[in-house]
Amino acid sequence: MEAKPLRSSLDETVAQAESDLKEALKYDIQDEMYRFNNDVVNGYLARLYFWAGPDYPKAVSSLKLSIDSATMKSTLTWRAPTAGQHDGYVSAPKVTYNVVRYPGAVKVATGLKKQKFEETLDRQKLTSYYYTVTPVHEGLTGSTATSNK
Repeated sequence: MEAKPLRSSLDETVAQAESDLKEALKYDIQDEMYRFNNDVVNGYLARLYFWAGPDYPKAVSSLKLSIDSATMKSTLTWRAPTAGQHDGYVSAPKVTYNVVRYPGAVKVATGLKKQKFEETLDRQKLTSYYYTVTPVHEGLTGSTATSNK
């Protein structure tokens, strides 16, 4: 029976690939006769560092919660992310938002297209409400932001 193969994480694999490519550059192969010359190595390094296509959106900014104490209407507003976590492509009109209310981790909106959420809260004793907003861009879930309490 064969042993279970060793596995590495994505970060470890990328670090090893980067290390090997940098080591290959030290050989300084310029001859185009070789399939793995310095131009090819630099191309692989560029591909390793460059994010292409849709990206995971950064967290929303200017997230603000206001609660009208008379009506208990909560209003949550924010600005859309304009960049990806890897400096890749994010199209603001294609971003949707998932909103969760705390305490209780209650999902109050999924796939929201506006940058505003409103709801009327129940009156309770000494409860401190806050929300989280998570952007989603073309199926890629971004970083979560937390509102004021």
